[in-house]
Amino acid sequence: MTTLTTEGPASLRPELREGAVWSTWRKIAFRFAFIYIILYTTPWALPTSGIPWLYNVTQFYDQGWSWLVTLFNTHFFTVADELVPVNGSGDTSFAWSQLWFMICFGIVATAIWSVLDRKRKNYEVMDYWLRICVRYYISFFCLSYGIIKLFAMQMIFPSLSQLATPLGRFPPDAFVVAVQSAIQRLYQVFSGAMETIAGLLLINRKTVTLGLIVASGVFMQVFVLNMSYDIPVKLFSASFTGVDSIPAFV
Repeated sequence: MTTLTTEGPASLRPELREGAVWSTWRKIAFRFAFIYIILYTTPWALPTSGIPWLYNVTQFYDQGWSWLVTLFNTHFFTVADELVPVNGSGDTSFAWSQLWFMICFGIVATAIWSVLDRKRKNYEVMDYWLRICVRYYISFFCLSYGIIKLFAMQMIFPSLSQLATPLGRFPPDAFVVAVQSAIQRLYQVFSGAMETIAGLLLINRKTVTLGLIVASGVFMQVFVLNMSYDIPVKLFSASFTGVDSIPAFV
């Protein structure tokens, strides 16, 4: 068992690891993890999300995803007759169908890859760069959510109409997010501070392991909160927790 490496490319020295022999199951697990993580994280799309002219290019990738997921839903796993796109909620029928597609595609692609590349001894170099992608992916979202919470801007104080709403009419997620978490500013600021600390720790190679430990605790708390109060980002938090832990199995 290893964790995300803190060594740089110079100290990785692939030429000295060419003789390393991975077990068959480790190679199969890595192939599936590599395919699934690349499909889920799409690291090339993150830097373009706020740049209009680059977004015009990456939108074709999104259109391709929409076509594939719709086709998959129609002919294989019919999650819903008409898919509801991801729009503010991460638990839509499109998101579920996309998840099933990524898992099934990953299994098939892993089988093909395993047959075509069965003589390879290891994936040391690919493993190193995959860990780098996961590391900055986690850091990106830790800082994105953490900084907003630090200023208590993610869960704002309830409006007058919400305060006048009878308690029994609040759905569980609205009650927690709009009332409880907003009033208890200390909780929101503390959780934001922990996410920000985790994101900063992941930037420095020497503190990656500590950053993963902190991030794991933060994400598990978010996942349990989402599950307990039916907050509609359960898929994202569950997958994000998985992305955080997947690199540790190889």
